[in-house]
Order: sequence, then structure tokens, then C-alpha cells
Amino acid sequence: MKWVIAKNVMCDILAYSGVNCSGKLTFVRIFPSGVQGEELQSQNLSSLMIAAAHGTRVALCTTADEETWKERPWRVIQVLEGHSFTAQNGRPAVRVLDLDQYNEPDALTLPPGVECTFVEYERPEEGSGWTYGRSGDQPLKGHIQMILVDKI
Repeated sequence: MKWVIAKNVMCDILAYSGVNCSGKLTFVRIFPSGVQGEELQSQNLSSLMIAAAHGTRVALCTTADEETWKERPWRVIQVLEGHSFTAQNGRPAVRVLDLDQYNEPDALTLPPGVECTFVEYERPEEGSGWTYGRSGDQPLKGHIQMILVDKI
């Protein structure tokens, strides 16, 4: 997994191998000096929780190419005031219960039998809200190759 981290960004990412934040847990802590924690494998990423300061943005990319990632499927998650909950560590947080579906940022489980997709945009710069993305010829689950972390 390739990481691209902006300066002075801190966040915790709890990555799960199953939907609804279930299955194998991989914990990654991002400091301004870099990434610490377990190695995150693409096949082990189906849902996640991000705990970070408001204004933190995480982009999940299905290619490790920093120049062309916007042309492939991707998803952006932003920790925004009014669209987050308080995690156990006291930081604002959001949950993505299925990388290929939409849920409210504080939801605990996906409603059974109901599928909602996140708002889609052609380019990340066009997007708004706490989460949006671009789907394509492959699901995001199990195919994330690069994670970009920055501030908006």
C-alpha cells in the first residue's frame, strides 16, 4: 500500500477486512513524521473508521500512480464538522461501513437489503460533502492501492 501524506497531518485509521467495521482489524496511526502501525494490505480493506481533526481528507485510490489516480475508481472521505461523531479517543471521526456503498458518517451498521451509493463526481475537485467518489469497472473493496491524506 502506498501512502502519500501531507505535512502536519495526524489521524488514526482503523481498517477492517469486512463490511460494517468487522473482520480483521488493521490499525494505522499517521503522524506528521509518517505512518506507524501495521502494514495495510489492499485485500484487507472493506470498511474503515477515520479519527482526525475536522478538515482532514483521506482519498482511497485504486492505483498507486499519483498522476493518474483520478482516472480510476476512487473515494474521498472528509472529517467535517456537523458530519462526524466523537470517537473513544475524543477526536472527531467518521465510519465508512462499505467502501462501495454510502452510509451516514456515524452509522453503526448498513441497513440490511438496502444499497445506497455515494455521490459520484468525475474529478475529486468537483466533490462536496463528507464523502464522494468515482466508481468504475471494479469495486473499491479489496482494490485500494494508494491512500492520500491531507487537509482541506
